[in-house]
Amino acid sequence: MKINSISKINFKGYDAAPLKALHISSQWDKIKDEFKTICAQEQIELKESKFNGSYNQDLMLVLEKDKKPYALVSENVEFFEPFLPEIEKEYNMPVELTPLFDKSGGFISGGNFYLGKKADGEKFMLVGSSEQMMTNKNAISKRFDVKEENIYFIQQQDYHLDMAIRPIGYPYVLINNPEMVLKNENKARGIKTKSKPTLDKQSHKMLTYKTALEQLKQNGFVPIPIGAVYDANNATANFMNAIVNKHEDGSISYITNSSKCDDVRVSKYQKIFEKDLRKKLDELRKTDSNIPVLKEVYFISGENYGDSNEVMDNLVEGAGGVHCMSSEEPKFDIWV
Repeated sequence: MKINSISKINFKGYDAAPLKALHISSQWDKIKDEFKTICAQEQIELKESKFNGSYNQDLMLVLEKDKKPYALVSENVEFFEPFLPEIEKEYNMPVELTPLFDKSGGFISGGNFYLGKKADGEKFMLVGSSEQMMTNKNAISKRFDVKEENIYFIQQQDYHLDMAIRPIGYPYVLINNPEMVLKNENKARGIKTKSKPTLDKQSHKMLTYKTALEQLKQNGFVPIPIGAVYDANNATANFMNAIVNKHEDGSISYITNSSKCDDVRVSKYQKIFEKDLRKKLDELRKTDSNIPVLKEVYFISGENYGDSNEVMDNLVEGAGGVHCMSSEEPKFDIWV
């Protein structure tokens, strides 16, 4: 997600994990109602706090110590310090405050990393390559309790990593393929063509996509290309900026941004994405039984703005989608 004027240090979230709670701001109206409905169905607690930001990934990250949660809050420490007891009471967990620009502490700006676990339980991190100029593996390792050899810098296709890739359970990672987007845009327009739509191989979109794809492969991940990021009516439809909940049976549910609006063509994007995602996972599972089963796909839209919706506009103007609006709290006691 992009940096906005309110908060300059942002945190990303987790690979597919069993979620205990999502922490959001109380300011959201229709978006919050949609979150509530989905969380009730997924048996996830929805926790609101007056200390949560509009884009709560910008404000806090729930980490673990001895399989118990604590909140890492990175903002203006002078502002939060007097309220620390109240914050801890609201979050019902210990809270650690950290300076806004303490890069020496291994902090990573924006939606620029994913934290997950390998099959053997070891933690790993996917980190946007731009962070190599801001911090180092040693500092990241200490802050997030991840071995340096399990920290992987990945080329960003967009401003931050979370705008174009989405892990769905190690080692599988969805990655936005710009040429697949072109194909789906034609499909939404009803244009049939025998030739495969292509982009200039030297364009920024294709170079960054190819680089990220190869880096994931080289580091032992299995990238799954899919069309997921669309420009639409001066707004953005982004299905990669998502929350993934892992169930006890190993299946997953996918919570992401909607493209539903009065524009029939744009509204088709989310249907095409869900169909493609289910088809891809089903096909891959024929040769790899470890591919997770996709149980539910949820799309959050907020208010209808005519030829766009609230979430689509926020992706452009407010710098983030539904994942950016929430902080994930995994069930650390069972997360493996």
